[in-house]
Amino acid sequence: PVTGQLFLTHNFQTTNPQLFHFLFIPQAWSVGIELSFYIIAPFIIRRKLHFILALMVLSFLLRIILYKNGYNYDPWTYRFFPTELFFFLVGAICYKIYKYTELRVQKIEFRKILLNVLYISVIIFTVFYSFIDFKNKYYIYIILFSISLPFIFQLSKNWKIDLAVGELSYPIYISHMFVITCMNINLFKLPPVNGLNASITTIFIAFLLNEFIAKNVEKFRQRRIKK
Repeated sequence: PVTGQLFLTHNFQTTNPQLFHFLFIPQAWSVGIELSFYIIAPFIIRRKLHFILALMVLSFLLRIILYKNGYNYDPWTYRFFPTELFFFLVGAICYKIYKYTELRVQKIEFRKILLNVLYISVIIFTVFYSFIDFKNKYYIYIILFSISLPFIFQLSKNWKIDLAVGELSYPIYISHMFVITCMNINLFKLPPVNGLNASITTIFIAFLLNEFIAKNVEKFRQRRIKK
């Protein structure tokens, strides 16, 4: 702050001022992580399964090394791309499982497998989560969810309602904090902000973003491909 020069810090929460307060869309920090993966994705996800698994192991080991050396706090546990890469690669493996099972849906009762996995995860990790005294219960939930993900997609990929909700999910994510901030400023002397009217307003804004921006961008992308 004295010199106006950029500098490195191991903990963004200890600086003065804290720069994340100046973000117009605070949660958009995640876009940087996503773009980092999209840049390298063409060179990774088309490789053999053992290559992806090796990268996953390296990413997970790096997380353990950082944790053991005192970097067991945000951003190192939440926003550091080399360690977050693990979760992106889980998605890539889920896709490979989906493609492998796509032609075998009629031969194996995938719905029963899906329901069994979901029942276990929902009952144990939702209803009894607070009563389970197990240190790594969070990671078990992540594993069960990852296993079920290909089958969830297999089951729901043609549901129109599911598609409509899915298209709104990102506009809701990217706009909800901005909506809440505007409602808290209360320029128009509206009733006090609460969860219900904030949710309704956010969904409405997300609908507008999807209809008038996202869909038009997608049409432009498709025209480029056709040319």
